[in-house]
Amino acid sequence: MSFRHHAGSQGGECLRIASRAALLQLWLDSGRLQLPGYRAIGRHKGYRGDEYVKQACGDPIDEPIQSAIWIDTHNALITLPDGRRVRFQLRAETYVDASVDAIVTFLIDDPEIAAWDRDKLLSMAQLDADWVCMEKHWDQESVQAKADALALQEAVLYCDTEPEAEDQAEEVHSEAGESHYSDQVWLAMLTEAERQETLLHRILKNLLAEVPQVRVGPHAVLATYHPKSGPAVSHWVSLPASVLTLSDVRLEQHLGNLVPDVICQASEAAGLFDQSELIVEIAVTHRVDEIKRGKIRARGTPCIELDATRLAGPRRLTIDALRNLVQTSPEAFTWIYNPKFDERVALERSRLEREHVRQEQIKAQKAIAALAREREARARVERQQQFRRELGAKSLEKLTRDYFRELIRIRNVITDPEWRDETHEAYLSAFAGKGQSSLAEMTLQKLLVLLYTMRNAMGPAPRRQGEDLRGTDAYRAMESAAAAAELSLRCYLPMLFTCLRISGARTPDLELRGRVSDEARRVLSLVESGSTTYACPPKYDEALRLLFPEFGEAFSNEARGTLAYATRRTRELHEEQLARNQAEALAEKQRRDADKEKLRLEREVALQPALGKNWTFGGGKAFEQWSRYGEVRRRVSHDDVRLIRDAYEARERNQSVPDFIRSQQYSSIEKVEAALAVLRSVFLLA
Repeated sequence: MSFRHHAGSQGGECLRIASRAALLQLWLDSGRLQLPGYRAIGRHKGYRGDEYVKQACGDPIDEPIQSAIWIDTHNALITLPDGRRVRFQLRAETYVDASVDAIVTFLIDDPEIAAWDRDKLLSMAQLDADWVCMEKHWDQESVQAKADALALQEAVLYCDTEPEAEDQAEEVHSEAGESHYSDQVWLAMLTEAERQETLLHRILKNLLAEVPQVRVGPHAVLATYHPKSGPAVSHWVSLPASVLTLSDVRLEQHLGNLVPDVICQASEAAGLFDQSELIVEIAVTHRVDEIKRGKIRARGTPCIELDATRLAGPRRLTIDALRNLVQTSPEAFTWIYNPKFDERVALERSRLEREHVRQEQIKAQKAIAALAREREARARVERQQQFRRELGAKSLEKLTRDYFRELIRIRNVITDPEWRDETHEAYLSAFAGKGQSSLAEMTLQKLLVLLYTMRNAMGPAPRRQGEDLRGTDAYRAMESAAAAAELSLRCYLPMLFTCLRISGARTPDLELRGRVSDEARRVLSLVESGSTTYACPPKYDEALRLLFPEFGEAFSNEARGTLAYATRRTRELHEEQLARNQAEALAEKQRRDADKEKLRLEREVALQPALGKNWTFGGGKAFEQWSRYGEVRRRVSHDDVRLIRDAYEARERNQSVPDFIRSQQYSSIEKVEAALAVLRSVFLLA
């Protein structure tokens, strides 16, 4: 199919006009009209300000064309069998013609359609909502009303309409035969006062009548006891989350001067709530105030509150989503009043009161005990001060003896703990007052215990199956002191070994006695060497002589193990060494002198061949000339050349032949004769 332009060339607009005319003609020739259903867009502005948009579509038609009249080259009028007429307009501008039942506008601007054949054009000329529009339709009003009703239904579904609007939606959908959520009927029965409540508030009350159970979140109250004096004491009492099963739900039933939102029967399986009536208050904008709380408590009916602001979800909630949130949002439900929980709070408050009384009694008892301890401490301090005054009044000798007796009473074995208490501090203070604070030192304390053990071994000793107990104790104490290797006791080991020897202690334990004896020999050998490692200072000597006179030999100034003994012993060893060194030096000098005399005599004997020999004055110069020859140099050794030169120089100095031979220090006659032979060979000797 082609078109020829009267001017000879076709432009784009000409092609579009031609394609539109060809399409209309081909469609009219086909004899049938197929139109999609009319579509309308409904819009409704919700209570919250959101816009809800829904689309409705009428029934499509497929009928034969009864007649067709061309109005112009771009329009056609088609009559259907039922008498309805449809105008087809093939142009960009549209208008509404009241003389027809429908107007269909084709939006076609593709010139390539003119090149299609008839069959292809008819097969492709199917009316589609994407490229055809109805300017007018006989079902336009009913389809538009349906779209508006669907938009209103969407708003109702998301709880975003006023009750009057929901009534209208209910009526429309009842006529259309479409379903809506179950409890919509109550909207038509609302009074004018009830209509002032928010739609969400009413819907939540209606949903509470439907749901079988709700979840109540955990609840905590601070139980506080206010004593007559002092700060208040508090403790949290908590109620865990619970699941309440609801039944016999009634909405806004009067309970005297109280009109709750919902009242029902409730039960809880975990025992946190006894089965009874339950009031449910719904808070959308206003919470339960103190006046209403007081009325609820006065009635004694448990009450929970549903906080609509805690129903977490998107901004638009459907009825089903809202119903699910009501059943599964424990954070939205809180306890307003629970008699059983109030009993727990009262019990906790009573417990706090009893605990406070008990703590006060404990504080009083502690205060009495502290006062008693304070009095006892003051009395002890007074006794201690009196004891210190008494010790200070004693003489040094008496004080030392009393100190020793108290020490032995508390610690009589070297392995016992050291004596350190208030009594010891008092003795230390008394000794310090007399300028003898060293007598209360721990080192002296150990020495006194060791010496006490050795003195016990001097008397008749108790025996056990032939064993000398006291002697064994003395040896064991001595071994313990030596093995401890304490710096404080190390310098006193010689004195202690001396006291052990004086005590005459015996033990049948040969191994023990052998170990102690070996240690004693090692220590005493070091003492005899003059070492000061085991030299004890004399600061305890007076006290030891006073308390242990039987060991006086060990405490003398010249006893082994004292600084004086170490000094004297060092001096003696030094003198002995000096004498030995002098004797050795004298013997060495005498030996060297004898060797020198022997050597001198040997040299004098060896000098005999040179006596009476004189120098000649013809030699020497001739030797110098003669020695230039290689044969002579090969025959005379280097030592002989040196001897000849020295002899020549001695002759020039007028040194005699014997003196020259003596200066060469020959030790044998053979060497002297050999030297003289060399000198004669060069004509230096007559």
